[in-house]
Amino acid sequence: MPSYLVLRYDDSMANQAFVFRICLNREQEVLMNRTLGCCRFVWNRMLTDRKIRY
Repeated sequence: MPSYLVLRYDDSMANQAFVFRICLNREQEVLMNRTLGCCRFVWNRMLTDRKIRY
């Protein structure tokens, strides 16, 4: 069963939306989860560093 990733963009000023559906196989799903996990880690680390600094 493929997994779905739906990304939405909604700008109330422009009244438009973009919806993307990505069908991933198991290998791609694992790679996507790993990549997003790394991005989330880096974002949270930088956010923590910024909060400490200021």
